[in-house]
Amino acid sequence: MVRMVHDDLMHLGVNCWLDENNIKVGDSIISKISDGLKSSQTMILFVSKKSVVSMWTRKEWQSFLARQLSENNLKILPALLEDCEIPTILSDIKYADFREGYYGGFKQIYDAVK
Repeated sequence: MVRMVHDDLMHLGVNCWLDENNIKVGDSIISKISDGLKSSQTMILFVSKKSVVSMWTRKEWQSFLARQLSENNLKILPALLEDCEIPTILSDIKYADFREGYYGGFKQIYDAVK
């Protein structure tokens, strides 16, 4: 799903950063992800049962959220992939809903980033 959203956004002219496209063999994973987060104005947070318990995912969105507190032009766009608990601190943010199909959720994401 992440790759599909990335590829479709890129096809529509939206500049996107995806770890697997930007981290090469021999690169520091932490450094590259940190650079990607620093250079981004918008983060799409794909919310699933696995992502809400992933320490790595949590560190990524929490670091972006901390940056958002001092830079008002940053946005986190939650994308709900399946029924699961949305982190409490993000629960007031309207999410894109992919639970009933890709295209409805994708349109919500695209409308938020264009």
